[in-house]
Amino acid sequence: MSASQRGFLAWARTIVVILICLSLAVVVLTSVGLDVRRHLVQRRGVESGLSADLPPLETPRLGVNVSLEQYERDASLEWALKQVKALGFGTVRQRFAWSTLEPVPGEYQWAYWDRTLPVVDAWGLDVIAVLDTSPAWARSSGEEDNVWAPPRDPDRYARFVRDFASRYGDYVTAYQIWDQPNVSPHWGNGPIDPGEYVELLRVASEAIRSVDGDARIIAGGLAPNAEPRGRNMSDLRFLSEMYRYGAAPYFDVLGVMAYGFWSGPFDRRAHEEVLNFSRVVLLRREMRRRGDGGTSIWAMASGWCALPADWDGEPSPQGSDAPFVQARRLRNAIRRVKREWPWMGLMCTLHLQPDADPEDPVWGYALFDAWGVPTPLLQEIHKGLADERVLYPGFTRDLSPYLRAAQDGEAAAFSFWGTDLLLGVRQGAVDGTLRVSLGEGRSSREIELAADGKGVESVHVAQGLPREVHRIVLEGTAQEIGALQGVRVGCRRYDHRLWRSIGGGILALAFLGFVAFRSARDLPWKSAWGRGRQWWEGLPGLLRWIPFVLGASLMVLSPVGATRLVGLGLYGLCALFGPQRALLVAAACIPLAPLHVHLGPGSFSVVEVAVLVALGARLWNGLLAPSRDGTRSLWPPSFLDVTVCAFVFLAVGTSMVAEYRRVALRELRVMVVGPTLFYGLLRTWPADRERRLTLLDAFWISSLGVALYGLVRYPQAAGVIAAGGVRRARAFFGSPNNLALVMERALPLGLAMALWGRSRPRRWLYGLGAVPILVITLLTFSRAGWLLGLPAVILVLLLLGGRRLRWIAVGLLFTGGMLMIPLLQTERFASLLDPTEGTLFLRLQLWRAAWDMIRDHPWLGVGLDNFLYYYGDYILPGAEVERWLSHPHNLFLDFWLRLGIGGVVLLGGLMIGFFRRVRRVHLAACQDDLYAGAMGFAAGMAAFVAHGSVDSSYFVTELAYWFMFALAWVGSMATGGDEEPLSRR
Repeated sequence: MSASQRGFLAWARTIVVILICLSLAVVVLTSVGLDVRRHLVQRRGVESGLSADLPPLETPRLGVNVSLEQYERDASLEWALKQVKALGFGTVRQRFAWSTLEPVPGEYQWAYWDRTLPVVDAWGLDVIAVLDTSPAWARSSGEEDNVWAPPRDPDRYARFVRDFASRYGDYVTAYQIWDQPNVSPHWGNGPIDPGEYVELLRVASEAIRSVDGDARIIAGGLAPNAEPRGRNMSDLRFLSEMYRYGAAPYFDVLGVMAYGFWSGPFDRRAHEEVLNFSRVVLLRREMRRRGDGGTSIWAMASGWCALPADWDGEPSPQGSDAPFVQARRLRNAIRRVKREWPWMGLMCTLHLQPDADPEDPVWGYALFDAWGVPTPLLQEIHKGLADERVLYPGFTRDLSPYLRAAQDGEAAAFSFWGTDLLLGVRQGAVDGTLRVSLGEGRSSREIELAADGKGVESVHVAQGLPREVHRIVLEGTAQEIGALQGVRVGCRRYDHRLWRSIGGGILALAFLGFVAFRSARDLPWKSAWGRGRQWWEGLPGLLRWIPFVLGASLMVLSPVGATRLVGLGLYGLCALFGPQRALLVAAACIPLAPLHVHLGPGSFSVVEVAVLVALGARLWNGLLAPSRDGTRSLWPPSFLDVTVCAFVFLAVGTSMVAEYRRVALRELRVMVVGPTLFYGLLRTWPADRERRLTLLDAFWISSLGVALYGLVRYPQAAGVIAAGGVRRARAFFGSPNNLALVMERALPLGLAMALWGRSRPRRWLYGLGAVPILVITLLTFSRAGWLLGLPAVILVLLLLGGRRLRWIAVGLLFTGGMLMIPLLQTERFASLLDPTEGTLFLRLQLWRAAWDMIRDHPWLGVGLDNFLYYYGDYILPGAEVERWLSHPHNLFLDFWLRLGIGGVVLLGGLMIGFFRRVRRVHLAACQDDLYAGAMGFAAGMAAFVAHGSVDSSYFVTELAYWFMFALAWVGSMATGGDEEPLSRR
C-alpha cells in the first residue's frame, strides 16, 4: 500500500470516528438537555417553604366567593354561612359596592351590613372586602353608564374606604382595593392606566391604615390577560408597571385570578402569551425579581367553568368543562397549591351561589344553583373541598385546626407533608420539657423551655424525610404544648435522576472527546486546511460565489424550516473557506436588514446572521490558518476603538438596571453587540486598498438593488404607503422614513465617488447608481429627508469640494427649492411649520415630554428600548394620537434616554473621533477612491445628525450597522494618531 493510500485511509478513518463521536455527542447533549428542560419545567414556581421571609399561610387555606347581599332573610343567610363552614372554607370574599353604599355623597347605607357582618363573624369566618364600583356622582364624564369605572378623584374613594374600615375593621380581615383594574370595563372605557391605579391604591391604603392599624391591603385582583396595552393590559405588564410606579409599600398581598382556562392544573407552561393555571408563577417571578418575594399572593378567584350542554347564555371567557373534569381539576389544583406554592397563602374558589343573571357564565363555577340545590361540581368535589388536617410547605401560625389531643390529655399530635419540619417555640412562658416524636417511633427530640428565656426559638425537628405525610406527637403539659407558636414545613426536592443524567453526560462527552482526540491528534490538520483553502481559492470566482448565494437564498427565502437550516449550513461552510467573502456579504446585508431569517430559536435579521457567520469563519481560520488571513491587530487601540468599547460597556450596564430588562437586553444584542462585532471585524480587515474598496462596493451594490426594487414596486399598492395626499415608496421596509434614512446613508457615497473617484468603472457604477437612489429617496416623501437629510449631504460635499463645486451645489439647492414649491402645497407639506397642530406640534410636545423624562432619569436614562413604556407617564396634552412611540425622534434625546448622560458623552466622542479621521484624510488632499469613500461617509454622517435631529438616528438595525461600518471604514484609514492616512501610501 502506497503512502498516499495510507494517508487517505488514515484521514477517512479519523473523519468516520469524529463523525460518530459528534453524532453520539449530539445524542448525549439532547438527552441531557431534555432532562434539564424537564427539571426546569417541573420546578417552575415550586418553592420549598423554608424561606424565612414567606408570610404565614391562612388557616384554613381555602376561601370562597360569596354574594351575601342576596340573603335578605336571616334564615337564608345562616344557611349560606353554614354551607361555607361545612365545606371547610375559612374565608369569604365579598364585594362591598361603593355605588350602593354611598349613592349620595356623604350618605351611607350601612344597615344591611351592620346586621350581616356580626353574623359572619359569629360563624368564625374571615372576610375579604372587595371595595370597588363607583357611584355616578364620583365618576368621570363619559362613564355615567359604567358602574365599574374608577372615580375621577381618588380622594373621594379614600374617604369612603376610611369610613368603611372605621366601621367594620373588627369584622374584616383584608381589604381589596378595586378589582381587575387591568381589564375593561373595570377601569372604565379608556386605556388601562397602572399609574392611576397605584395612586388610588396609595390613598386608599393610607386611609385604611389610619383607622385600622392591623389591616391587610390586597392589590389588584389582576385578571389573566395577554394584551399589551389599550383597554386591556396583560396582568404581568400591569404588575411590572405597578412596581415601577412605587406600589410596593401600599399593599400586603397581591390578589390574582387563578383560572385554569382550557388546560389542567399541571399544565406547567409559563409564558406571557399563555393563559392557564400556571400563569400566577410568572407573577411570583416578577415579585421576586423586584425584591418582594416576602409578599404573599392570594387567589381571589380560581377554578374551571362547567356550563350545561344546553346552555344558551353568555359564553364563558375561560372555556367550559364537563362537571367531573371541572371537579378533578379543582381538586388537583388545590393539591398543587398546597404542595408546591407556599407563597400562595389563600386560594378562593368561585362561587358559592352567585347573585347574577341566569345568562351569566359565572354560574358555571357555582357550588349551589339559584334554588340552593348542589350543582354537579359540588356533588363531585364536596369530599375534596373539606380541608384535610395536614400541614403543607410554608409557615403556619394558627395550629388549632391541626392539633389533635391524645386521650391522656398530656399529648397532642399533628400531621404534615414534606421533608423538613421546624417548630417555633416561645421561651419565657414556662419551665419544662417539650418532647417531640416523629410518628412510628422513628426519632424523638426534647426541647427545653425556660421561663427566664426570651423570644421565639426555631428548632429543626426533622429533615431529609420522604415526601409523604408524617405524624408528629407532642408530649408535655398544656402550658408546654402552648409554647408552640408556629410550624414551618419544608419540602426539598432532590432530582437524583437529573444529576445522574448530567454526570453521565459529562463522562460520556469526555470519553467521546478523548476518542476523537486520540484519533485526530497525529493528523496535520492545519496543513490540510491550508490546502483546502488553496483549492477553494483556485476555483473560478463564479464557482465560489454560487454556493454562497445559493445558501443565503435558501436561508432567507425558503418557507421550510429544515431547508433554511440547510441553507445556513451551506452558507456557513462557504464562509469557512472564504471568511473575507463572508464579511463582504455582511456589508451587503446592511440595507437588507429588515429581511429576517426564521430559525429554530427565533427570527434574526439577515445582517445579524451574516455578521455572526463571518465572525465564526474569522475565528475558525485564525485557529487553523492564521497566516493566510492577513488580519490586522487592534493594538494599540485607537481613540475610536476605546470609545466604541466604552459604548458597549455602558449599554450593558444600563440594560442590567433597566426597568424592562428583557426588551433592553434584546436591543443590546441587536443594536449594540452585533454592530460592535461588525466594527471589530472591519477593523481587523486586511489593510490593502482594494479589499477595503470591495467592502464599499458590496454595500453600494446592495443599496442600489434596494433602490431599484423600490422603484419596481412603486406602481404596486404593496410597495407604497398612501399618506398626506402622496404615494410614499417603502420597498420592503416597514416605513418609508426608514427607507429614506438608509438611502440617505448610501447616496453620498455615489456622489462622492462620482466627484473624486479615480477608477473609471467605479465612477460610472457609483455615479449612475446615485440616480435611482436619489429618485427613490425623493419618492419616500420623507419631509425630514427632503428638508434636512439631503441638504446636509449636499452641504458637506460642497464644503469638501472646490469653489466651482460650491457654485454648482448652490445652483442645485436653488433648483431643488424651486421644484419643491408645488410640493409644499400638498397636504403632507402644507402644515409642516404650523406649531399649533400637525407634525411640528406633535414633535414639540414629544421633545418636551422627553426632556421631562430626562430630568427624572438624568444619569442612566430609562434603558434601551424602554422609552415606549415610560412615555405614557409624560405625554403632554394634544399628543395622545402618538401615544405608542418607541423613541423621542431626536438623536441626542434618544442617546440620553437610552444610555444616560454617558450616552451623550460617548456619542460626542464617536463624532469627534470620526470627523478627526475625515479631516486627516481631507488634508492629505490625495483624491482617489479611498478619499471619495471617506468623504461619502462624512456626508452620510451629516445626514445621520441632521435627519436624526427629528427622527431615528442609530437605534434601527440597518442604521446601527451602517454607523459602525462608517466608523470602522474611516477609522481604518489610519491606524494610529501619528501615522499617515492609507490613501497616501
